[in-house]
Amino acid sequence: MHAEADRVLSELAEAEAVLERRVAALAELAEALAADAVPQEPVRPASVPSPVKVPVAGSVVPEWLRGGTAQVLAPEYRRLLGVLEADS
Repeated sequence: MHAEADRVLSELAEAEAVLERRVAALAELAEALAADAVPQEPVRPASVPSPVKVPVAGSVVPEWLRGGTAQVLAPEYRRLLGVLEADS
């Protein structure tokens, strides 16, 4: 019974030592955070203006007709078709 009591007291002493170290660490952390507690303005990313595209006259796609060629398309659509054909 005495051996069990000694073991329990030993574990209690170890637990108290751990608790004291944690309390000291918490106090040090609180001091460090308080020292750096100078409020700072958050850094915000600069806004990047996006170009606004205006509708181009004649950019409506005509109805499909059998035998039609790309020449009936607006120049911008013909340029896109050229890019697609070059990739394939």
